[in-house]
Amino acid sequence: MWDRSHVYALRPLLGPRRHENLREGVGVAPPRADSVRHPLELQRRLGGVQHPHPQRVLLSPYGGGQLLRSGGAQGGARTRTGAVLPHGGRLKRDKDGRLEIDCNAEGVLFVEAESDAVVDDFGDFAPTLELRRLIPPVDYSQGISTFPLVVLQVTHFKCGGVSLGVGMQHKIADGFSGLHFINTWSDMARGLDITIPPFIDRTLLHARDPPQSKFEHIEYQPPPTMAIHDSQRINAAPEATVAIFKLTRDQLNTLKAKSKENGNTIAYSSYEILSAHIWVCTCRARGLVDEQKTRLFVATNGRSRLRPPLPPGYLGNVIFPITLVAVSGELQSKPISYVAGKIHDMLVRMDDEYLRSALDYLEVQPDLIALVRGADTFKCPNLAITSWVGLPIHDADFGWGRPVFMGPGGIVLKVCVICCLVR
Repeated sequence: MWDRSHVYALRPLLGPRRHENLREGVGVAPPRADSVRHPLELQRRLGGVQHPHPQRVLLSPYGGGQLLRSGGAQGGARTRTGAVLPHGGRLKRDKDGRLEIDCNAEGVLFVEAESDAVVDDFGDFAPTLELRRLIPPVDYSQGISTFPLVVLQVTHFKCGGVSLGVGMQHKIADGFSGLHFINTWSDMARGLDITIPPFIDRTLLHARDPPQSKFEHIEYQPPPTMAIHDSQRINAAPEATVAIFKLTRDQLNTLKAKSKENGNTIAYSSYEILSAHIWVCTCRARGLVDEQKTRLFVATNGRSRLRPPLPPGYLGNVIFPITLVAVSGELQSKPISYVAGKIHDMLVRMDDEYLRSALDYLEVQPDLIALVRGADTFKCPNLAITSWVGLPIHDADFGWGRPVFMGPGGIVLKVCVICCLVR
């Protein structure tokens, strides 16, 4: 079904015929003789966290994959050499063991593939194993300095459609920065100027001197585990599956109306209402006993919460987790306004003071490895929720129009909910 006949350990993103001379094809240039190549530090809060390459897939029913390697893309990238330099580097550790990006222009990985499938074969585009095959796999076995930070795959389908699969190391970019990279690249491929250039200044997220952590920061503490008498039942359950649940505007309004019952006067956001509803439903579906503790993890973008806000185009990972711990029986017995209120209060709490405190808290931790949270962190009885609502996920246009679908190409966490708007 799959023919990965062209595999380039790039350097460029511009095709097989001249790729040896086109390292700048994705904005990654070799260092000039008169320039000094220096490493780019990573925030300490990212140094001990296991982050793979989050995966995204853009699908178009129309042809046009050659435009990704066109003269326009080549020329546009060459005139903006170094604009996204860190993406072509590699991870390494400094003399103190802290992670940093070696901006060595090793390049990204680019794969071009052909498939006898058609776009319609992917149905509702659930992030299944078949969809994941649209993104190149990453080999982590040889150490952090061996794998590319960005992997890309263009797949041509029998129907004439084309997909672009993107995997980007989470330590260098969150969803906002990742999409900024993709959308800027698509503009460059069409010969457009960069409207918002990447902004790189790691001092904006430095801890204070001296550190002044003022909060408990339970988000970095171990999560609840299953009660001993119930763990055997959960462990015997079948492997998790991927499913898409579509909520209409009317259904969302019904949930919001329920939140106004019992005298509540706060207008909760759609994100707060949905997160509350999903958390309660998950506890119920799992059959958790009333006394079972459960933790909700919600990804929060710190860009606009910091003071002053980070500049547009800030390149990095600025996602801070918020966590709430409750007992299952409490969540299931209380009205939705109660659960939404807990989430609302925690989101309000995530202001500049709290985020700076989190940066300071991590600065004084002797061993960040002890804080590593892998995929098992979010398994039963816990849950992770993130939102792509508000992200410019349909803005990438490489010359054949905007994608009909853009979404996750895989789920790396054991239990994760991603909220997206449907076009």
